[in-house]
Amino acid sequence: MRRLYADISPGLGWNGRDPEALEVATATQATARTVSSFAAAGVASILAVPRPLAFLVGGTTPAHAPATATVTGTDTDDAALVEVVTLRTSAAGARVAGATCGRKVFKTVTDVTYSAGSGTGGTVAIGLGLTPGQRDVRGKIRFEYLLEALGDRSQPGMLDELLVDELGIAASGMVDGKLGAPNGNYDVPFDVTALGDIGRITLDLWVSEAGKAHPGVIVVDHVTMRKDAERELSMIRKAEAGVGEKPPDPAANVGGEVGKIGEVSYCPPPSFASSLGDFA
Repeated sequence: MRRLYADISPGLGWNGRDPEALEVATATQATARTVSSFAAAGVASILAVPRPLAFLVGGTTPAHAPATATVTGTDTDDAALVEVVTLRTSAAGARVAGATCGRKVFKTVTDVTYSAGSGTGGTVAIGLGLTPGQRDVRGKIRFEYLLEALGDRSQPGMLDELLVDELGIAASGMVDGKLGAPNGNYDVPFDVTALGDIGRITLDLWVSEAGKAHPGVIVVDHVTMRKDAERELSMIRKAEAGVGEKPPDPAANVGGEVGKIGEVSYCPPPSFASSLGDFA
């Protein structure tokens, strides 16, 4: 699978790749529970890249899960930080299977305290949410619509990972086609410190593909969204727009011109074909 240029979360702030980074799925209980020992790899991961925590509710009886998880730790400035995260809840207020994510960014976690559950038939895992700056598709599409279009019929309340990946591969391939060497200016995988506009454009492409594949549920102008995204990618390839870092110099497409980020420095060619270089 091609690497997505933005880590798009099609769920509730959980990226779906490492839902048990800090603690594996653990049975719920009818009394409050505090977790103060976490998986070493997860601790190292959040220390290296601070981010919110995510909680995945499952088990045979998800309704037994606690209502909240209180996270205590430190922020990126090493100051004390506390957040109360409400676990996945239905419109009627019952616990349901699925993931939810906090909003505060933690660098270290001292403990997580769950409120009392209502039984032992559920499970909750502690994972890591999106890295700040990465894109959450909820800003474009309500999760209920995604669930209707891409829901996993074997696990109600969860998305079908294969369907989600298909859209991701399509969106990533479009970015590759415009920016990836040798046709564009950048090596693949495209890797910049700040995702910037690449994240936004890739997200738009993902949404446009979702709308094209499921027009009866995800109602968007997918044709216009794709055209706008392709136009912006073309501008980035020709160095008419920036993505947070300076493009390589010389450009992989030797006929193109590389300017400073945010600066349009080229002059109109005497003829259209005269500046196409390798593309001619």
